[in-house]
Amino acid sequence: MTSEPPRYRVQPTELGPLLVCGSAAGLRLVSLGEAAIPDFARRFTPVPRDETCPHLRAWGEQIAEYLRGQRHRLDVPLDLIGTPFQRQVWHYLRTIGYGQVRSYRQIAEALGRPTAARAVGQACGANPVCLAVPCHRAIRSDGSLGGFRWGVEMKRKLLEMEGAYPLVDRVTDE
Repeated sequence: MTSEPPRYRVQPTELGPLLVCGSAAGLRLVSLGEAAIPDFARRFTPVPRDETCPHLRAWGEQIAEYLRGQRHRLDVPLDLIGTPFQRQVWHYLRTIGYGQVRSYRQIAEALGRPTAARAVGQACGANPVCLAVPCHRAIRSDGSLGGFRWGVEMKRKLLEMEGAYPLVDRVTDE
């Protein structure tokens, strides 16, 4: 952790406003779409806006490039606070490749907790850095999308952009 206080910036993207919040230690929050500002306000006490911070600008641009289809992997440092299980799920989600999906059950099994599919879904819901930790790549075992903090329609758009939607033959056992 760093003693530097977090800051945030907002930039437009094809899918709506993108809000990135963090410090030199890494990203703490990424929020997307019309819910970006309200999501931020719920999660953080007043944090200064800083449109010139080089870290936030670079990380935001990487995410914007991803949303434009110009980048398939984000290389951004993370400064996340979560339970050990949440952090384990978030780490695993970062290993799911672009255009791939896994079911909550598959993720739980991969983590050695085969009965924890619901807990995996809750960890996905608690993920503060959408896209940097691609929780949109976690779906239900029946192939349906499941939930997403920024809405199922946004999840569908992200998976379509990656070529993973429709989900036919996309849930793999790798």
